[in-house]
Amino acid sequence: MRKLLLLLGLVVAPFSVTPIPANAQIACPPQINPNAGKTDSLFLALSKSTARRAAEELNGGLNTYRAERSMYGPTSQSPHVINPDGSITFTFKGGPPANRVPTLETSVVIKPDRSYEVLYNRPLAPAEAAACTPQTNPTPVTADLYFLGRSKNIARRVAEELNGGLSNYRAEQAMYGVASQAPHAVNADGSVTFTFKGGPPGATVPTLETSITVNLDRTYEVLYNRPL
Repeated sequence: MRKLLLLLGLVVAPFSVTPIPANAQIACPPQINPNAGKTDSLFLALSKSTARRAAEELNGGLNTYRAERSMYGPTSQSPHVINPDGSITFTFKGGPPANRVPTLETSVVIKPDRSYEVLYNRPLAPAEAAACTPQTNPTPVTADLYFLGRSKNIARRVAEELNGGLSNYRAEQAMYGVASQAPHAVNADGSVTFTFKGGPPGATVPTLETSITVNLDRTYEVLYNRPL
């Protein structure tokens, strides 16, 4: 079971919000990673998650902030640079979940011992923000049904492990039924993100919400596992 990293940060001032469809994501132009593929892939993946979660904590949590889409997709495509000392610097944009364009840029260095340092977390000028545009995910029916079914089971079992096993936790009923009806979104890279509720067995009201992305190679990443 993968361990979640606990991150501390500061909350910044609220953002102004421009509503757009809920399934839109901030998509920024690809950046060249001069040292891509030259570090341990597991450390790179963990570092990406640490950097993204640091930004989430700095900017008020997932209710008020989302990083750009590349920080949720394949690690090799995230905006990062590997430093001579083995640390990795991630520099990425983000903003409120419902915003059309990003409002912030964050730069975080992850060190080989997995500690981190926030270099900056600054507002974007209008010209900088305009470089990123929203993109809408494909509809769930575009996913291969066999992969979707396996991914749903992976996500549910990860949530069970995270929350103490079946004696302490049950996911919502949709995570046991037909995969196409499970609460999921298919991402641009083919991975699938399941966001679902759960709680103690027999409870009538869920107490937790979990979001897990399952990649095409059946590895996974826990985006969050939080009380409702």
